[in-house]
Amino acid sequence: MSMRSLCPFVGSFVVIAVLVLGGCLGTDGDSGDGEFSDSSGSSGGGTGVAAGSGNSGVPGGGTGVAAGCSELNANSCAGESLCIGGVCESAFPRRYRLSVFSASVPSQKDDGSAWDILGGAPDLFALIWVNNDLVGQTVTASDTFDASWNEAFLFELVAGDQLTVEVLDEDAAANDPVNGCEYGTVTGQLLRGRDLSCATSTGDFDLVVTIEPN
Repeated sequence: MSMRSLCPFVGSFVVIAVLVLGGCLGTDGDSGDGEFSDSSGSSGGGTGVAAGSGNSGVPGGGTGVAAGCSELNANSCAGESLCIGGVCESAFPRRYRLSVFSASVPSQKDDGSAWDILGGAPDLFALIWVNNDLVGQTVTASDTFDASWNEAFLFELVAGDQLTVEVLDEDAAANDPVNGCEYGTVTGQLLRGRDLSCATSTGDFDLVVTIEPN
């Protein structure tokens, strides 16, 4: 075959190769029709969920489904809210269940005198106060430095309420205050922790208390 007859054949081959190569490049990059986004996950077309829409773990973040909270993680909700059933709910107004489990007290009063007139151990009980209202009282654990009650009390808390759990020694003449936990104004942060136990720095007084939404 002559060189003249080869030229049309070679020219057609080149045209086909260019068309095929151009088609491959067009599907490997951005086609320009807005259907694909780059590998970084940033939005820029398409109907998929944009990166970061509700997957950051911050309650209320993004426009997608919010990440669930955990009752074991006090930081999984924020502000005046707490985790209930995997969802951050408003802390106020709400009914709560406060449990008073136990208390350990020193062997003597602060002034060095005995709790009992005969030198015996105190008769311990606890009071629960919301503002100036008494909302609960445990039974009396007689003649002991380590009281165990395991009692629960239901009451409502609203924003701005003050909460106190007080331990006293029951006496015929007058009850002697022992110690207690003063929480001040109740906040969502306090309630998210669930554990309201407190103790003195010297370790001679310890009160075990928890609170849960009812």
